[in-house]
Amino acid sequence: MIQRTKIALIMPYFGNFPNYFALWECSASKNRDIDFLVFTNYPRENSYKNIIYIQCEFHEIKKRIEREIGFPPMLTNAYKIVDYKPLYGCIFHEYLKDYSHWGYCDSDVIFGDLSKFLTDARLNTYDRIYQHGHLCIYKNEHNINYRWKTEHNLISYNYKEVFKVKGVKMFDERGGMWDIWKENQWSQYLNDKEFADILPTKHEFTTSWNSNPMCFHYQSGHLYKYKNGINKTELAYLHLQKRKMEVQITNHDDFFIKPNLFCSTIDASPISITQIKQPIRPNKLKRIVNICFNFDEIRFHIKVAFRRFVMYIKGENRHIKYELY
Repeated sequence: MIQRTKIALIMPYFGNFPNYFALWECSASKNRDIDFLVFTNYPRENSYKNIIYIQCEFHEIKKRIEREIGFPPMLTNAYKIVDYKPLYGCIFHEYLKDYSHWGYCDSDVIFGDLSKFLTDARLNTYDRIYQHGHLCIYKNEHNINYRWKTEHNLISYNYKEVFKVKGVKMFDERGGMWDIWKENQWSQYLNDKEFADILPTKHEFTTSWNSNPMCFHYQSGHLYKYKNGINKTELAYLHLQKRKMEVQITNHDDFFIKPNLFCSTIDASPISITQIKQPIRPNKLKRIVNICFNFDEIRFHIKVAFRRFVMYIKGENRHIKYELY
């Protein structure tokens, strides 16, 4: 017998929300079987029952993490929180007592009908569904919630290394959890074709698995992808990473999404495939400069390089290759 499941998606957010956050709220609210717990210091009125805003200051998150890991975390800005996402099941445990599953999501997402993809059968079968920071779901079980502490001899980072430096190391993804999960052969469901993770380096909407320009249609809780104006496919969600979007709509229940624009109508003709190659982003250049002049970062990379060199000498240095589909 398939057990009924209940999911809580956690999202700490500090500062002003994106200009299209009302669309995030609308798309989240349609997924009535999922509760969205938003920890924030920014007051916001809420009219949706399944979106719960919890007043929280940044230093409170830091204290929760310190109590869990046993030493002061290097957490000086809100973006660094991404490295601590795998800990949410532990540091927010008192909010998760009534849920069979928990997970995390981002604010630059438009959700479709998640129930078509996060079925009870799938949730009961796998310990984890998806693996990206923009949406990832775990079974709410003690041993699963603490898998981020797993010791390993992999090329990726371990939590003690990551939590002692300022720079973001993507521990929630390829910087740690991907390898840890794969190495231990824990059950997980991966299919990057069920959502659209838009590449930020091109003007057109493309993904790592689809180089053909796409546009999207959100309609009454469902998200559809169109490739070259045709080939309609329903998706779980759309991730608009590092995109500045313009909002030209008033109806939040029916709209189109094309490069850098939310609009009420869209031309059905094929989208231009002219690719705009963007130069290195200033924020990325800033991170590189900070690493070069930050002693903690230099020490971190030397330490990790030495550990990997020792592993190489011992024949233990390996990187996990993924079969996503």
